[in-house]
Amino acid sequence: MEIKLKELEEALHLIVKKAHKNGIDIINLDHDFYWSIDAEQKLNLKNDPKPDVGSLCDDLESLKMVLDKKNGLSIIDFERLGNLLIYAGERILKSKRIF
Repeated sequence: MEIKLKELEEALHLIVKKAHKNGIDIINLDHDFYWSIDAEQKLNLKNDPKPDVGSLCDDLESLKMVLDKKNGLSIIDFERLGNLLIYAGERILKSKRIF
């Protein structure tokens, strides 16, 4: 199986568009820290992972610096965006807002 970045881009666009359509324009960051498991450990189900602590605020600030052209893009920005998308999805689900 393979992942086509164009398909990811289109899926993200559709999800964000639907959120806007349903009046979801802002997600409050009510939490900052989360458990982070590195890629090797996430895919190795034979051993228990040893999580680190990540920061949603750091992820967001780093992406804002990219948007403001204060920092260049990094491959880590995929992970930062992913962390924020997971949080956004969880917050929308818990809010019981229609999606």
